[in-house]
Amino acid sequence: MNKISCLKSVLLICIFGIGIVFISCDLEESDEINFKFDKETFMLNWNAWNDQNIKNYSFTLSRSYNFFRGLIPTDDRFDIIVKDGILYTFEYYGNYFDWQNKEPFPLFTSICDIYQHIYDSIPNSKQALENDPNLTIIYNIEYNKELFYITYFNNIAFLPDVQGWVRPPFRIINFKRLD
Repeated sequence: MNKISCLKSVLLICIFGIGIVFISCDLEESDEINFKFDKETFMLNWNAWNDQNIKNYSFTLSRSYNFFRGLIPTDDRFDIIVKDGILYTFEYYGNYFDWQNKEPFPLFTSICDIYQHIYDSIPNSKQALENDPNLTIIYNIEYNKELFYITYFNNIAFLPDVQGWVRPPFRIINFKRLD
């Protein structure tokens, strides 16, 4: 009978040990479960974009959204020209609304700037998850398959049973090389 109780004890310790391992694995991955960002695809496309060394190009940065629950529809469009890798000029089209009457300026000024902005926002997103573990953040990014620039970017943050906060999506259209 001693052998049976010894075997039961060993079995119980093994089951308990395996349970601890599963629980600890779940806890380590919990941040990644609430943070949806395909870093591998993002980095592959960013590196492929950089490898092409495209310095002179133009594109249109656009977004549509509603302020104040649809009372103020806004359509922004910036036609941007980049020379030597930096913003050369831009034209704004849309119904810009600013309480301080500032002139509109594009949030992103080049394709590299878009990649860098997204990459730099990741620590803030992870900090937000640490502050509220119920929060979920999703980065939706689409890429041009030939030149590897971002064609669509949107991030969404939401809590369970609460309507999500959605940043207006950015679209990059009309991309042209100027070389």
